[in-house]
Amino acid sequence: MAAFSNQGVGEVVQRTVILHYHLLKNAGTSVDRLLKDNFADRWVTGEFPANGGNNSGLVADWIRSTPDSVAFSSHTSLGPLPVVDDVQIISLIFLRDPIARIIFAYTF
Repeated sequence: MAAFSNQGVGEVVQRTVILHYHLLKNAGTSVDRLLKDNFADRWVTGEFPANGGNNSGLVADWIRSTPDSVAFSSHTSLGPLPVVDDVQIISLIFLRDPIARIIFAYTF
């Protein structure tokens, strides 16, 4: 698990959100359940077109358009991490061992 900030030193942050990049077969459903259990209606999920490998602008628009949400989860959000004024985004992504992932996907 890795968390990175997109805020510079001295910037004022009025809102902090979690952005969960839900990769298939990487414990994403369990993470979504934890987020939903802890944030209830402040947890949202959304999907986006690939836009040539960078849909960060669409993800940023999603975060801006849901000011009451705290936790976001998407199977299709791609990097780089979006930048939203006055919002600190904590990214959350899990990467499973690739061999274990193949075995799990095969047996699934």
